[in-house]
Amino acid sequence: MCFANTEGGLTVQLDNLGTAALVQQLFAENPAVLVQVADKDEARFNAILAEHGVKATALAVPTEERHILVEKDGAEYQFFIDHLRDVWYSTSFLLDEHQSFHGKAAERFRNYKEQPIELNFHPSFQGTFESLGVSPDRRTPSGVRAAIIREKGTNGEREMAYMLHLAGFDVKDVTMTDLVTGRETLDDINFIVFCGGFSNSDVLGSAKGWAGAFLFNPKAKEALDRFYARPDTLSLGVCNGCQLMVELNLVNPEHKERARMLHNDSHKFESGFVGVTVQTNRSVLSRVFLAIVWASGLHTAKENSNFLNPKATTMWCSNTPTRAILPTPMVRTTT
Repeated sequence: MCFANTEGGLTVQLDNLGTAALVQQLFAENPAVLVQVADKDEARFNAILAEHGVKATALAVPTEERHILVEKDGAEYQFFIDHLRDVWYSTSFLLDEHQSFHGKAAERFRNYKEQPIELNFHPSFQGTFESLGVSPDRRTPSGVRAAIIREKGTNGEREMAYMLHLAGFDVKDVTMTDLVTGRETLDDINFIVFCGGFSNSDVLGSAKGWAGAFLFNPKAKEALDRFYARPDTLSLGVCNGCQLMVELNLVNPEHKERARMLHNDSHKFESGFVGVTVQTNRSVLSRVFLAIVWASGLHTAKENSNFLNPKATTMWCSNTPTRAILPTPMVRTTT
């Protein structure tokens, strides 16, 4: 629990856990749950546990000092959290040195402990379907249509379809075969999502194969061109789908120098739990699909009219050794 923060610690009292030796208590494998409860809620919390026959004992209290102070049989044992975090992380650092380029292992080791978990949601955010006006049981069409576009080897398309359904879209499953043969034209679709996964492998440049399915099949190319020529559409690329959008020059196509995907600085697969601050912007996707956009990479949107105030949240990022290069600076305007 203390490793996940950059401030504070705990004072732990183990006498209430019985007469077992300190080592036996600290390394016991008995299942248990540690719950932090405010002082004002302690009596009510204990009453609920007692009602359900759950045994509980007061174990620790938070402190401002950056240590864990363990008390047992009149003796005190002090553990410095930041030092123990470095000891715990050191084996990962040593392995990382053999895998990462350009000093990124040392940079990661210096930086990991400077990343507190911060969550800052709007006061009105409750995280429930009802508060967002969303019904997972919706069966009536909304009239706004989305399409999941997938190629052989893609995955996560079912989860993406469900997310779009929750957001209010009527969702279609579209394969590249549908587009190549002309069975699907995208003419009635407002939002398309190129899903990620392992189409033509999962490495930098693998989306060239998927892009070729559009570029060298007239019906698929015409359907895509008509979609992007309309003023009422938006799109999202996830993982390999993001690479696909770059390969097709769908990201800032009006710029003279096109976007590119290159190797990242470490030249290795990156995965981590990171903090993200979403700045004020007009992106439709930031407002409606915040978590997916930030976790997936690039997106394009038309008719950006919804503002989003700065929010702090967290996300898992996981991707092949890739980074996006957007050569032309963004032009920021205010109204």
